[in-house]
Amino acid sequence: LIGRNARDFYKEPANRHLLIEDIHYNRPIKERETVFKRSDGSEFLGLITMVPANYLGQDVILSCISDITEQRKSQQEVAKSEKMLKALMYSIPDMITVTDLDGNITFANNSAYTTIGYELDNKLISENLLSVIAAEDIERAKENMVKILTYNPGPVEYKNVMKNGTILNVEVNAMVLYDDKNNPNEIIYVSRNITERKQAEAKLKQNSEEIEKINKELLQMNDILKNKSIRDSLTNLYNHQYINELLEREISNSSVPYHNLCVLMLDIDHFKRVNDTFGHQVGDNVLVVISSLISQYARNIDMIGRYGGEEFIAVLPNIDLEAAYLIADSIRLSIQEYDFGLPNLNVTISVGLAQYESEDVKTFVNRADTLLYQAKRNGRNLEYMI
Repeated sequence: LIGRNARDFYKEPANRHLLIEDIHYNRPIKERETVFKRSDGSEFLGLITMVPANYLGQDVILSCISDITEQRKSQQEVAKSEKMLKALMYSIPDMITVTDLDGNITFANNSAYTTIGYELDNKLISENLLSVIAAEDIERAKENMVKILTYNPGPVEYKNVMKNGTILNVEVNAMVLYDDKNNPNEIIYVSRNITERKQAEAKLKQNSEEIEKINKELLQMNDILKNKSIRDSLTNLYNHQYINELLEREISNSSVPYHNLCVLMLDIDHFKRVNDTFGHQVGDNVLVVISSLISQYARNIDMIGRYGGEEFIAVLPNIDLEAAYLIADSIRLSIQEYDFGLPNLNVTISVGLAQYESEDVKTFVNRADTLLYQAKRNGRNLEYMI
């Protein structure tokens, strides 16, 4: 065999290339099914386990191949070849420990001693495997010790406690060893120190959370800025420009030329007199109160805006003229009856109500505005509609 290329013993030499690639990327090769060929050309399905190692200062690959039909026998033969097995284990940089079924350590390679922080002359093998596992992971480790006897749960992550108390993150693979009667008698654990990887993952998670937090704050700020750009700063109603955009959108989204859409134009009667008599601070409070009353008596789907100094607009979709009149009258009466808490401060509004007649926004609003001023000319505290 010596001097032959290992590819010669694979039915498909490309399979070996894939195995070498897995080793290069630190992917474990443990009992992989592969078709091999003998020197006489016959084939057999084997299980191959491969690990990188350093032998006499040279990087090598140690391979263990067994015929599946003789699998149990091969396991026993490997167990008997204790010297070769230990040589293999000692050459592996990962931590190798072997325990009995109760978790008592019967073998540990050099990496297990040095990584956990024991000197080679200490009796790590007298310890139970659970003694090097962090308290928070012990119950899970016990459960996995039971599971491994029936099936392989695959790689499991634990926190290991070094002799000096330092915590290590490890990734553990385990396999059951059997005696000559095919009964489980030992478990071999291969543990890899992944502390640096976990620290990098934690840092990445922290960075992601910070970025997510910043993005959330930016979105909130964008919402605030957007809201400020479409809202009147005093009343928090939609401003003149945005209420016009909403009205245009409402008209353009409708496929019916004459659909139920009404507009209310509302104006405070003699508002200048309020400012001159009581001051602008009271005047601002009147604007805020009236804005609140308009919103209170409008529906949830209605859109309310401050159109000018003391002029308001309400866009009422999906409503006929009569129902819109009832809303307008409720608003008018609520303002008429509102007690502002100051002697001789009585506030009323006039309202113009128009129904959409397949026209542009400007014409539609101007019709409602014309009706508003018709109400004012006829005595104020009135509604006019068409």
